[in-house]
Formats: sequence, C-alpha cells, structure tokens
Amino acid sequence: MQALSLSSSHPPSLPVGVPIPAPLFGVMDNDMDIKWLIFLTNWSMLLLGTYLWTAYAASRSLPPSIPPTPPSSPSHHRRRLYQTVWVLRNCTAVAALVVSLLFWTILFPEIKKTSWVDVHCHAINSVIVLLDLTVTHVPYYFKHGWMGLTYLVTYLLFSIVYWLSGGTDPEGDHYIYPPLNYKHPGEAAGLVVVVVVVVVPAVHTMLYVYNRWLRRTEYWHGPQVGSRITVRDRMPLLPN
Repeated sequence: MQALSLSSSHPPSLPVGVPIPAPLFGVMDNDMDIKWLIFLTNWSMLLLGTYLWTAYAASRSLPPSIPPTPPSSPSHHRRRLYQTVWVLRNCTAVAALVVSLLFWTILFPEIKKTSWVDVHCHAINSVIVLLDLTVTHVPYYFKHGWMGLTYLVTYLLFSIVYWLSGGTDPEGDHYIYPPLNYKHPGEAAGLVVVVVVVVVPAVHTMLYVYNRWLRRTEYWHGPQVGSRITVRDRMPLLPN
C-alpha cells in the first residue's frame, strides 16, 4: 500500500492541535509519479498534515482572550483561522479512522502483508487524531457530521470520474483499489453504500460519544495548564 513516510517527531504542548514537525506531507514515490495522489490514504495523510500544521499556526496566534470585535479587526480574521482549523479537524478525524478501518478489514486480508509505512498511515494516523481529540478541548458536535461525509463522498466521486476517464493504478490495473473496481458495479456499489451509510456514520457517532464523554469528565473541567481557560471558552468557533 503506497502512502507517506514519517521521520522524527517531538511532542510540544499546545492549546490547539498536536503538530508533528516531520514530513507528514511526505514525498512522491518516483515510481508512482502523479498517481501517488489517487489513493484515499494519501489524501487523508495530506489532510492530517494540513490540519496539524494549521492548528499549530492557530495556536501560535492564540491571544489571552478574544473579546467581541468588529468584523474588520485582526481578531475577526484570527477567528476565521480557528474556524478553518475546526473544520479540518472534523474532516481529519473521520477520514483517519475510516481509512484505518477499511485498510485492516478489507485491503489487508487481501494483500496479506504490511510495512511500517502501512502501520503509520493506517494505525498511527488514528492514534494521532484520537490523541488530538483528547487533549485539545475542542468540541466535536454531532450535527457537524456532514463535514467528514462530504470529504469521503468527494473522494468516491473522484474515484468514479478517474475510472470513467480510463485511469489506472501504478501497476496498470483499471482501478484504484481492487474492492473499488467499477468494472464490477454490484460489488463496488455495495462497498460505496456500506461506507457512506454505515461506516462513516458509525465512526462519526463514536467520535461524538467519546468527545461527549470527555466533556463530562473532570479532565475537561479541571484547572488548565498555566491557569488558562479551555480553547472552547476562548474561541468563538462554529455554532453550538
């Protein structure tokens, strides 16, 4: 399974996101060339890297407080950055867990081999987003489930257009993933329906329940490091 590589990291303590100063964006495999971009794994790792670095930038700009300000003020633009981080986080969390689930339940039994890159891109990715969800104090609302769903439906539409245009995988097969071979429309459609109707809503619900549990525990209601209030209290993000 072609994907991204990770070199080194260190765990800085930040109020938003858990950025990893390593090449999460990776490099393209010379043998794959532009086809590196056709895989959902790589889409999702790029999304994860974008989220983490954007969250890092937002955390670096976080002021002691955010009073109500006119729309033209710098604080208004900063708030837009925080909203962007929140949307990216919502999409990233669903995408990472769905990618991990689909790889280990569908692709791995077929290929029957793996590597540390596969483990990083299909297991460590989920650990990162769950850790981020745990420590950032940014809420995850049930009604925001359309964000992750939109991202994954966008990829599925891309895979259909790619197949219709005659696209192939790096080995020359007329599909991106064997289970998503539209030459066999019944099997491919069945997988698409299961992912959209069952897998994505189930993952979204699990994330919501976990976040809801965190918000009810002492962990989220105890004193913050440096007596700083929670990100949720300080950041006017998306509507409740």
